[in-house]
Amino acid sequence: MKSADKKMIVLIILMVLVWFQAIADDISQKAMARVVQVKCPGAIDNYLADPNKVRLMVQTGLVQLTGASSVSRALATLVSTNDMIGIKVWARPGTLTGTRTAVVESVILDLINLGVPKDRIIIWDKRMSDLKVSGFDKVASRTGVRLAGAAESGYSDTASYENSLVGNLAWGDKEFGSKSANPAKKSYVTKLMTSEITKVISIVPLLNHPRIDCVGHLYSMAIGSVDNTGRFESDKEKLVVAVPEIFALEEISNKTVLFITDALICQYEGYYEEMLHYSDVLNQLWFSKDPVALDLIATEEIGRHKKNKGDLLDKNMLIYNASLLELGVGSKSQIQIENIKLE
Repeated sequence: MKSADKKMIVLIILMVLVWFQAIADDISQKAMARVVQVKCPGAIDNYLADPNKVRLMVQTGLVQLTGASSVSRALATLVSTNDMIGIKVWARPGTLTGTRTAVVESVILDLINLGVPKDRIIIWDKRMSDLKVSGFDKVASRTGVRLAGAAESGYSDTASYENSLVGNLAWGDKEFGSKSANPAKKSYVTKLMTSEITKVISIVPLLNHPRIDCVGHLYSMAIGSVDNTGRFESDKEKLVVAVPEIFALEEISNKTVLFITDALICQYEGYYEEMLHYSDVLNQLWFSKDPVALDLIATEEIGRHKKNKGDLLDKNMLIYNASLLELGVGSKSQIQIENIKLE
């Protein structure tokens, strides 16, 4: 073989190796999820949030996550002033261990500063009663934005999640009292998500769940967005399948642009109830565009605080199933955590 031919072969091999490395780097980059954790000592005082410190934490987290030069520019990479923006909260546990109003109000004020009209911002959860008990009616009044319950807004006639599980319909479910065949096999999507909201910012507390370890973004969005959820909420095996599948509906997953975990306080027991004797103050807020990564970190954090480690699942199948559906990253090795501590 001539020397020139050998050089050509070597050159081709090198080019192929570079090409494969570029593909591998591209795949690796796409597989990584970024999580920004902002900590501010004193953000929680006597279980109450300091609004000024929380506002600074929110702004710092948004800028760091997006790489923008200002808060407005950070938000502009996620939403536009023409969007109908829904801020999804988890209000049922109440003011102290549900999503904290100070975090939500901070996001709202920054959206307004961006130029989003007040009537195009909606604070929402499944039921209006939970929102009012947790004080979000006061936030809506102060800021001039809307307050909405998914159930009170009604459910779509067409968009739904269907599987073979049959449940007992309750008042408020779309097909409650219906005489149609097998009505309890469908969970209909709220009209808030099908007809109004175009972008969603999800804000959930760091709170335990007895069957899936934590009330995360996946669970909050899925359970809050559809009716007839009782058929799988009481059964762990059904829940870990249904939640990712509901979240994957295009009416939900295609609209979620930002996820904030309110880790100011970690309540590791209690679920629906405020049990501050089963909680620890962390003074943190976590930001990501990946709900699975945040829920995985939340599950691990709750596990570190739980007294009875035997209550933890050997493997969180909800996280596993969500990653199979490509809703986000379900492996800690693929999560890049950036820590910021404010003084």
